[in-house]
Amino acid sequence: MVEVWIPYGETEVCANIPAENYLGVVEPRELSPSPSPETLVSKAFESPLDGLRLSSLVKAGGRAVILVDEYASSLPLRLLATEILKELEAGGISRDKTAFLFGRGLEAAYNPEEALELLGETCEGCRVGVHNPRDENLETVEVGSTGRRVKVFLRKDVVEAEVKILVGKVSPHPYAGYSGLGQTLLSAAGSLRTLSRNYMLYGSLEARAGRLGGNPLYSELLEAARMAGLTYAVHVVCSWDGVPLKAFAGKPEETFRAAVGFFEENFSSTFEGKVRVAVVSPGGKPYDSTFDGAQQALERVIDLVEEGGSIVLAAECSGERLSSNFLLWLTEAKNAEKAERIFKERSEFGFHKILRLRRLQSKFRVYLVSGLPETIASELLGFKTARNLDDAMRLALRGIGKGSVVALPSALKTLLKVKA
Repeated sequence: MVEVWIPYGETEVCANIPAENYLGVVEPRELSPSPSPETLVSKAFESPLDGLRLSSLVKAGGRAVILVDEYASSLPLRLLATEILKELEAGGISRDKTAFLFGRGLEAAYNPEEALELLGETCEGCRVGVHNPRDENLETVEVGSTGRRVKVFLRKDVVEAEVKILVGKVSPHPYAGYSGLGQTLLSAAGSLRTLSRNYMLYGSLEARAGRLGGNPLYSELLEAARMAGLTYAVHVVCSWDGVPLKAFAGKPEETFRAAVGFFEENFSSTFEGKVRVAVVSPGGKPYDSTFDGAQQALERVIDLVEEGGSIVLAAECSGERLSSNFLLWLTEAKNAEKAERIFKERSEFGFHKILRLRRLQSKFRVYLVSGLPETIASELLGFKTARNLDDAMRLALRGIGKGSVVALPSALKTLLKVKA
């Protein structure tokens, strides 16, 4: 037997894997310490992609809007804002013609004080606003339709601004593949109608972290970004823990692709072929404190495990308090077919997690080791449960013969690229 220690809450538990089945452990890749935020930001503006400085793209007297999404707190935002304002002023756009706009899409909107705190004194003389797509007085303008025939409506003041700048964090996003670009745009300026139609793609398992090719949500976000007439972007690559590593300034799509390329070059791991069993942990506390972290860990091995294969998930979920609404949805949607029907009929925000869970369970046998009550883990969430990792491994290994087993002890910090 090969002993593999898996993080579980504040401790570790041992997975005993037969030597003839054991293929190895996929550990997170680490990156050497990043430069200081000051150096990171100054380099991006001193050496923009294609030598394209923001000041050369603006006309004196125009209006500028700077779009920021829900990941603003991960960014060296005050430093970025200072450099952007310098470039705008060099191009002839004064602060009284410049606005910062913060948005979180369908999540709870920023409050004005929160936005001002993120910018501090750097925004003096500028307008600072928050985007709430549910605001009945919000004026929007249609800028086009996607290939899925979704009409894209953006804020009127954003569409009418002569200069539109994105400031986005780039790291794996649970559904969009990566945050930034179109995800930032719609979070900060999308209408409720467009965001709601966009949300329907959250139920697709093809829309997941680290995946751009074949991701229907990313494709739609990219179409929206191309319609918006964006002028410039600063995309900041962040580590799994949200530490800024590198920034790219220049054309929106080019900077986004450069940022994604940097992240994958430094953090992705390649694996040859599929396996019969994967042993997975979100990475211990705090990553496995909630069911959301546990579910995201499951989704990281979709490409790795053969359809019909088994996933052993160790996630303590010690801090989980599932809402009454979520528990009700679980009772209503016991399988993928029912979940799909409910999602199409009601499209309630948050229900996509139920649909994704049921779709996962229709593809794989999932054995859960957690601190959740049996009534929730088994009867409502629908997992095959085990008291400990040894029991779960015995169940998962039953009948696999010479099938292979791989462990991911820190799945939420692992970007796996599986080659067929």
